[in-house]
Amino acid sequence: MLGSLHESLESYITQEILCQLDTIAQSGSPSAVFAGDIENSTSAEINFEDTKYGSHQPDTSFQHFEAQYPVVILELSYSQKKKDLSRLANEYILGSDADIRVVIGIDVEYKGSKKASVSMWRPRIGVNNVGEKELFVGQTVTDQLFRNDAGNLVPDPQASLQLRLEDL
Repeated sequence: MLGSLHESLESYITQEILCQLDTIAQSGSPSAVFAGDIENSTSAEINFEDTKYGSHQPDTSFQHFEAQYPVVILELSYSQKKKDLSRLANEYILGSDADIRVVIGIDVEYKGSKKASVSMWRPRIGVNNVGEKELFVGQTVTDQLFRNDAGNLVPDPQASLQLRLEDL
């Protein structure tokens, strides 16, 4: 069962992303129509063509109405193990053949601490051992702390969660 902290944090992040998309959609810029066509598909089930990646229900996802898969996934590990976030990021990105462009993982400790951190993964292309291009998952933000043990905001002017419109 989801806790109120989990639901509140998920709702806050989702509302912030939707607010920024709405601002772009209302701007009259060349990106406005595109941004207006992205919706919150909440925890809609994702089934990949390659069944080895399984079926998943992310905490929140954002999807352009013409896309096969969501492009941004949000997973909160309030009651999961933190290491599951990396595994999930790999399954989402590789299972979608990089159609999922960003996986955001929020880890909130819930036993004796209110510490919270964010991590982010994106698809990358690298060269394998035989010289061929290969899709892999790169972690672009690693355990960036934003709440300390007492639950207080960790002030860091360099810390931010940034999504680019091209991610969507």
